[in-house]
Amino acid sequence: MNRLNPLYVGIFLLLLLLFFALKLIDAKKELQQEKILYEKTLKVALDTSALKKAFANKEKEKKEILHILSNPVLKSSNIKKEITNSGIHISSQNMDIKALNFLMGKILNTTFNITMLKIKRISENKSTLEVKIKW
Repeated sequence: MNRLNPLYVGIFLLLLLLFFALKLIDAKKELQQEKILYEKTLKVALDTSALKKAFANKEKEKKEILHILSNPVLKSSNIKKEITNSGIHISSQNMDIKALNFLMGKILNTTFNITMLKIKRISENKSTLEVKIKW
């Protein structure tokens, strides 16, 4: 019978051990890459969730914009508002600077989805305004 040399068995076992060690190192690198990808995905998911909370509540946005428009500073501006299912269209042909500053400060510092904003100066103290907000 042919007998297997123990030296060959030892070399084979060392090669097998080396092969599995290299596989383990590759698996660790892949795990680190997947962990980094998971952390990036988690960050994007959290950001998306925060944006959804800020922009998804139509009724809250509607109440907030109507509350802003009912302010006494804006009463003299003769603001016309058209409310639809998709948003609101606000316009004024004769708005004073104080009212315009107040309205722009309130609208631009909240999380409204402004699709159109047109401001045109008529005189030193008067301007026209057209704003479309989508919800």
